[in-house]
Amino acid sequence: MEVEAKFQVADEEVLHRLAQATELAGFPLSAGKIQNISDTYLDTARWRVLAAGYACRRRIGGARVLITLKQLRAADDIVHRREEFEVELSEYLPPAEWPDSPARTKVLEMVGDEPLVEALDLQQTRIVRLVGSEENPVAELSLDEVYLGESGPLDPARGARAAEAQQVDADAHFYEVEVELKAGGTERDLATLVGVLQKEWGLESQPLSKFERAVALAKEKPPLEIAPSGELPETSAKHPRKHDRKQRFLGDGLPVLEKPGLTAHDTMAEAADKTLLYHLQRVMLHEPGTREGEDAEELHDMRVATRRMRAAVRVFRDYLDMDAFRPYLKIMQETGRELGTVRDLDVFRIKTQVYIDSLPPEEQSGLDPLLEAWANERERARAELIEFLDSSRYQHFKERFEHFLRDPGAGARSRVAAAGEPLPSRVDDVLPAVLFERLATVKAFDEWITRDDAPLIRFHQLRIASKGLRYTLEFFQEVLGSDCKALVDKTKLLQDHLGDLQDAVVTCDVLLGFLSSGTWGPPRLSRKDPRQMFPVNAPGPATYLAVKQNEIERLMNTFGPVWSQIRGSEFSRPLAALLGAL
Repeated sequence: MEVEAKFQVADEEVLHRLAQATELAGFPLSAGKIQNISDTYLDTARWRVLAAGYACRRRIGGARVLITLKQLRAADDIVHRREEFEVELSEYLPPAEWPDSPARTKVLEMVGDEPLVEALDLQQTRIVRLVGSEENPVAELSLDEVYLGESGPLDPARGARAAEAQQVDADAHFYEVEVELKAGGTERDLATLVGVLQKEWGLESQPLSKFERAVALAKEKPPLEIAPSGELPETSAKHPRKHDRKQRFLGDGLPVLEKPGLTAHDTMAEAADKTLLYHLQRVMLHEPGTREGEDAEELHDMRVATRRMRAAVRVFRDYLDMDAFRPYLKIMQETGRELGTVRDLDVFRIKTQVYIDSLPPEEQSGLDPLLEAWANERERARAELIEFLDSSRYQHFKERFEHFLRDPGAGARSRVAAAGEPLPSRVDDVLPAVLFERLATVKAFDEWITRDDAPLIRFHQLRIASKGLRYTLEFFQEVLGSDCKALVDKTKLLQDHLGDLQDAVVTCDVLLGFLSSGTWGPPRLSRKDPRQMFPVNAPGPATYLAVKQNEIERLMNTFGPVWSQIRGSEFSRPLAALLGAL
C-alpha cells in the first residue's frame, strides 16, 4: 500500500526553492539526487486496465524492466492510499509470461487474452530528498517536472530542461511535489509535513495521479487512438461520461476540481466559495451534454449540481453577505426550474416505460395517447430550456459567478459583531451546530408523519428537509472523514423512498389531468378552464392510475423502517462521534 501526499505546483521556482531548503517541518533534508525517468503506460485496445481502476506502468532501468500496477482511486483526503503491485523482468514479456506474482494475477484478471499496447509516455526529471535521517527516513520528498510524450528532460546538470529550447508543448508539461511515507515515519509525521507544505509553502493538493493528468492533458490527441483495431475503447463507447471525466477541462482551460477541498480550519465563507465553485463547475461540465439531449443523465447531473448550489447557499447563508449573493441566487433558481421541468418529464417517461414493459404485448399501446401528450410537453419544455441556456442572462451568470467565487473573501459576512467581539466562523467550531440543526429539522416531522391521517404534503416537506441534511453531510464529507458515508447512505435511503412516493403522487395528478381533459398536466381546478368539460375514455391511463395509487399505499406502509434509521440514536450517535473528532 503506497501512502503519499501529492501537490500541484504552479512553476519551476517552487521546485527550485524546495530543492535548496535544508529542513522541512523540523526534519533535516538530505542532498537531492537527480533522476531522469522514462515511463510507458500500457493498456489493451479496449482500455481494460483503466476500466478496472488501475494504471499499468513499464519502467526500464539498465538491464531490468519494472512493471508497476497502481490503483487509481480518489483520495479520501489529501493523502493517497493506493494498492501497488510490482514485478521485475529481465526483458519485456506479455503478462501471461510474467513470473507468478500478484501483479500477474491482477493484470490477467483485467485483460484476459487481450495484448497490452503502449498507451502514452511520461518523462520526468525528479529530485529526490530523504526527510529525516538517511538511515531511517520518515518520508521521501520528490520534486518532479513532468512531460507528456517521448521527449523529456535531458539535462541533469541543470535539474530541469528549458521547454522553449526543446519546443515542448506547454500544455503537456507540469510540476508536482510528492511526499511518500517511509518505514521510519508515522501518519502523524506525514500529516505534519503536509501541513507545512500547505501553510508555509502554499501548495495545493493534487487529487489525480500523473497518469490521470496525462490522459487529461492528451485531450487533443487522446491515447485511445493507439488501439490497433482503430475502434474506440469499450470504456469510452459504452460509458462516455465515466471515461470523459478524466479528460474534460472547462472552457477557460482550468482543470476540473475533483473535490471542493474543504478543511476544518476554513471559515464557513471560504467553505461556501469552495463548495459553490465545485458545483458550478459541474453545471458547466454537464451543460454541453444537456444541450445535445442524447443522454438524459447529463441533464440530471446538471440539475443535481444546480440543486446543490442552492442548498449550499441555504447551509452557509448565516456566514455570507446575502446582498452580494442574491443576484446569483435568482439565476440559480431559474436554472433549477428550467432543468427540473424537463427532468421531471424524463423521470415520468422512464418509470412509465417500466410499467409498459410489464404489460402483455397486446396491452402496451394503451398509453400511446398519454405518451403523445408527454412528447409534445417535453418538446415544449426542452425548447424553453435551450432558450434559457442561450440567453445572455444565463451566460453572464456563469462568467460573473465563477469570477466572484475565485475572489478571496468575496461575499463573506463580517466575522466581528457590532460590539467588536469575534463571531464563530471556522468550520470545526460551527459545524456541530449546523449539522444537528439540520437533523433536528428532519426529526421535527416525526409527530406529523406517524399519524394515521398524515397528509401526503408532509412527506414531500420531509423529503425536502432530508435533502438538506444529506447535502450538508456531503458538503463536509472531506472534513468528517470516510465514516460519514454511512450517514449519507441512510439519508439517501430516506430521500429515495420519499422521492418514489412523490413521483407516484405527481404521476397520479398527471393521469387525473389527462383523464379529465385529454391533455398533459394536473387537473385544472378553475371553472374557466374549458378543458374540464371534456373528460376522456382512456382505459390504459385509468388502469395505470390505479397501479400508481396502489404504489402510494405500499410506500406509505413500508415507510416506518426507513424512517427509524434517521429518527433514532443509531443516526445521532455516529454523527456526534464524527463531530467530536473534529
